[in-house]
Amino acid sequence: MSMIFYPDGWELAVDNPGFGELIVIADEEISPRLINGEWRAELYGAAIGTFLAQVTNRALGLDDSEHSGTPLPRFLTAEVARDVLPALQRAVLLATAGTDRFEKVFPDAGEPPTRPICARCNIGSPYTSEVAVSEWCAQYGHRAFGASGSRWEHAQEMYQLDLDRWNRAEARRREDEALAAALEPAAIDLAAARRARRGN
Repeated sequence: MSMIFYPDGWELAVDNPGFGELIVIADEEISPRLINGEWRAELYGAAIGTFLAQVTNRALGLDDSEHSGTPLPRFLTAEVARDVLPALQRAVLLATAGTDRFEKVFPDAGEPPTRPICARCNIGSPYTSEVAVSEWCAQYGHRAFGASGSRWEHAQEMYQLDLDRWNRAEARRREDEALAAALEPAAIDLAAARRARRGN
């Protein structure tokens, strides 16, 4: 699933998550002297890692000359680098690891837990149409991505526990909302209440 990150003055586009492609665009908000109103870099493979390392070093005030590749533009100062770095890190992870792993590392708040994904053959991924179990997995079993413990069965059990916990919390949240809505005080016409009191 493609995704675009929009830190102030930037557009970080990942059209094909997991394919090692990232488009970086800076607009006039970053620098009014940009040609045609934007600066653009299309990054593939190792160029993504090089750009991330350069921006990180610039943000930290370190020398970025050790990283080969296109030099960073002058407008990308340390302050600008610090502003774009958090979104750039997320975009790089999505571009290189894919949506399923990105969602494991950065889960959406309020969304249920995601199923385990095998780190070797991608079984369990909602973004893989066909899963071919690798020879390794067939012989030694699956290894869950980002899960403590290497047993696939353990990852399945932990997912079920997390899902049950999430479902209970979600049911409580809905009950609390319904209760709060029922307990909202009705609007009281104070003038009518005073007149009624005076009449008694």
